[in-house]
Amino acid sequence: MGKAYGLCILIRGTCFHSYKHQTYLPADVCARHGVTEDMIYARQNSKQIADAVFEIADVAKAHLDAARKLAETVTVPTNVQKILQVAIFTDMFLHRLQKVNFDIYHDYVASPELMKAAYVFNLIKAGFWGSYLGSLTK
Repeated sequence: MGKAYGLCILIRGTCFHSYKHQTYLPADVCARHGVTEDMIYARQNSKQIADAVFEIADVAKAHLDAARKLAETVTVPTNVQKILQVAIFTDMFLHRLQKVNFDIYHDYVASPELMKAAYVFNLIKAGFWGSYLGSLTK
């Protein structure tokens, strides 16, 4: 779960870090897709950036799916379930990213206000049903 969440934070932070001329996307992934730092700092989506982001998001999704599969085989104590709240953000972010074709600069994924409102709604919904992993859509 932690790896999936970390990769999503890495992707999401790229837009904000680009304003400071910083990038934390894996250099090997960027090189494989022809992404340069200047392309990231220009804050304009391109096929190369979208392809690199897709590759990273795909790894995050694989980690999220692995955590869900593991959660099906073990009983997660109630007092530990709150730690799994990051699954809600991770799942929500990956779905939003996919809807905008992995455009990390799109407001739908880059806007903190939109993400916060959707996250709070999904968090309440998951808390109501009592499961942070089981209430997510696959």
